[in-house]
Amino acid sequence: MVKLEEAVKHESFENKARFPTSLRPAVLEAGAIVYRQLNMIDDNLVSHLMRILPYNRFTLRKYIITKAGPVRLAELQLEIDSLETQLKAKVDKAMQEQLRVHQEKILLALAEGLSDRPEENPNLVKKFKWTDDERQILSDIIKNVNSITTITNEIGSFSAKPVPTIAEVSARKLMYLRLLPCWPEGWMATIEMSRQLSQYKLKEGKKKHVQHPQRLLHLRLHVKKVWMCFE
Repeated sequence: MVKLEEAVKHESFENKARFPTSLRPAVLEAGAIVYRQLNMIDDNLVSHLMRILPYNRFTLRKYIITKAGPVRLAELQLEIDSLETQLKAKVDKAMQEQLRVHQEKILLALAEGLSDRPEENPNLVKKFKWTDDERQILSDIIKNVNSITTITNEIGSFSAKPVPTIAEVSARKLMYLRLLPCWPEGWMATIEMSRQLSQYKLKEGKKKHVQHPQRLLHLRLHVKKVWMCFE
């Protein structure tokens, strides 16, 4: 931010309709830092820039969101790709044992003269056993999906032409469909992913409630750390 303040001294701002080229890197870097920390453009950043630059809140928000936003979208998508790979690896490892146990159930059912058809023998219904590791990865993926949806809608709100708003529910459903191939056919359903995510969020919510004082201190330190970047 010091560099930006120094650079501003050398700008005349005669043509305010065009954002000075020399100031763009510093402003977009500030936007990128906040996006990576919060996945949104904090009003404090805009207020801070307003004290340095001769632009109003709307103009600065529009510039940062439409210029730094797409960069953050690309980063979030790369994170999702990486998390999906991690989830697939976890599932593949877990399925080795789960497939073995399922096959044993089928052989036992046949030995007892029972049907080996899941619709006739509920004990043979394929059901993946989740661990918190897989739930956390799924949670991280959906958090990124929600952030992508929010940022995309914000960028669209500044478009000259009306852009349809993306609903978080629809975005999550599409991601669940994308993740289905991480499991062998028949072992997972989108509604089950949604259920597991809800259970995980509930469990984590209870932990955060118990740890509220520590979380509040951590949040304050985190915000302070973010704004130290702009001192």
